[in-house]
Amino acid sequence: MADDSAARCPVCGGDSWRIALRGSDFRIDMCTAGCVGRTVPPPVYSPDLLSDACVENLTQRDQAESGHFAFANRILDLLSRFQSSGKLLDIGSGRGHLLMSAADRGYDAIGLEAAPGVESIVGSFPQHSFAPKSFDVVALNHVMEHLDDPRSALAEIERILKPGGLLAICVPDFSSLMRRVKSIGWQGLQPSQHVWQLSSRSVSMLAKSAGLETLIVQHSNLDYRRGNGSLLKWLALRSMLTLAGLLKLGDNAIVIVRKPLGTS
Repeated sequence: MADDSAARCPVCGGDSWRIALRGSDFRIDMCTAGCVGRTVPPPVYSPDLLSDACVENLTQRDQAESGHFAFANRILDLLSRFQSSGKLLDIGSGRGHLLMSAADRGYDAIGLEAAPGVESIVGSFPQHSFAPKSFDVVALNHVMEHLDDPRSALAEIERILKPGGLLAICVPDFSSLMRRVKSIGWQGLQPSQHVWQLSSRSVSMLAKSAGLETLIVQHSNLDYRRGNGSLLKWLALRSMLTLAGLLKLGDNAIVIVRKPLGTS
């Protein structure tokens, strides 16, 4: 198995790791300070993954509307507590669910996507450069865990945000109850796609290192369906998801952070 023993934790900068989980062809190493996990060997990004394996497919669905739009509107509901209009950049905009929802609410919304998408600039972040103080709102909806260097990405987002601007970061939460229960079978793990295994805590720490202040931390659960399993197992799973909600240990984290006013 390939390894990168020189890899450093993007949060604390340490280079000491312990094995947290082991699969048949990968493992998850955890920073010994407990900051983040990393996938070994690291996945190689390909735009082909977007068609069927997008992590956004894991967000909760309901029968009334697409789960993609439901989750996008949940993010926008949180953002609108502080900023209900303005110029919005959706990094990793995928099929455009958040973009379309934001436009419907009156945001001037554009996306950045590695593959052609709806109302999107084709490019990668942070390689694609924007002018300083360009945006009122930026979204990273299940994107940060894919980035080779999330610390540098957040520094770049801080640069392109206006003072008082908001950033929404959504990640599968490695510290969640379901990850502990499901272990190597947890669907948020995605070792073929995720470079990092993050949590709401590590996201807030990374944001702080970029000069951003955390305003809201909220958790829900990824999409769990009954499938062909027994009714008893399904009821047990539903009980576990309810418990995760009560303990605020859901495995789908939303963190809203802000660039302080008065910063350059």
